[in-house]
Amino acid sequence: MVARMSAVFLVLSLSAVLMGAPPGTKPHAKKDTKRVVHKPKHKIKKKKRSSRHPKNMAVKAMRMVIGDAEFVDMTLDEFTDWLGRRTGANVVVRWNVLDQHGVERDRSISLKRKNIVVRELLAIVFRRITEKLPAVELAARAEGNTIVISTRKDINAKRITRAYDVQEMLINIPHFRGVQIADIGFGDNGRLRLRKIQENRKRREPNAKVRRLINIITTHIQPHSWKVNGGKGTIRHFKGRLIVHNNLEVHQQLGGVVGKDSGPSIADRG
Repeated sequence: MVARMSAVFLVLSLSAVLMGAPPGTKPHAKKDTKRVVHKPKHKIKKKKRSSRHPKNMAVKAMRMVIGDAEFVDMTLDEFTDWLGRRTGANVVVRWNVLDQHGVERDRSISLKRKNIVVRELLAIVFRRITEKLPAVELAARAEGNTIVISTRKDINAKRITRAYDVQEMLINIPHFRGVQIADIGFGDNGRLRLRKIQENRKRREPNAKVRRLINIITTHIQPHSWKVNGGKGTIRHFKGRLIVHNNLEVHQQLGGVVGKDSGPSIADRG
C-alpha cells in the first residue's frame, strides 16, 4: 500500500515538472492593460484658417483703371459678366426693374477706350444703352463687394446713414476788438488784394455755423431730397459730426464737400 502511494506521488511530481516552465525561463509578468498617453511638453497650437475675405471689392473696382476696353456688338448681359470677371466684384443687375423701363439684356454696344476708370466706363456704357430711351437713366451702386446696376431712381430709393466729421469747419477763431487784421477784398481796379480792416465783430457761435452749413447743404445738394424741402432725407449735428440720412448720390457729393469719399460710390449715365 505504501509502495503504491509512493509511486502515485512520484508520477504526480514528474507531471508537475514536465508541465511547468522550461528551466532557465522566468515566469511571465501580467500585462498592464491601462493605456499610456504621452502628453507633449509644449502645447501645439493649431493654425486657424483665415476667414478673412476681401472687403470693399466693389468700391475699389469702381476706381480701377482698365488699360484696354474694347467691345464689339457686346450685349448688356455679356458686359456685366465681363465686368465681374475683370474687377473681381459681384455684379448684380436688377433685370426686373430694367425690363419695366424697356432696357433689354441683348441690347448691344460697341466702343474702344484705353486707360479708363471703371466708373467712367460704366457712364459711357449706360449712355449707349439708353440712347433711344431718353427718359431712362441707369446707375450703378458699389457698396462692399457688390456692384448693383439698375435705374437711377431705383438706386436712389435706398437711403444710407453716414457721419461726417466737420469739427474743423466749426472752429471759432477769436476776434479781438480794435485789432487790425488782413482780409481779402476787391480794390478800386476790381482785382483781388489784401486789405486791412477794423475787426469789431463778435465771435460767431458754433450753433450759428452749424445752421449755416446745414442750410448750404440742403440748398445746393439735391434740395428736393431733404425733408425740409419735401423729401425724405435728414441731416443733424451731433458732437462735431453731421449725421446724414439720404440717398447715395447725396453722400457721394458730400464726400467731396465735407469728407473723404471712402464709402459707397455710384456711377450714372453722366
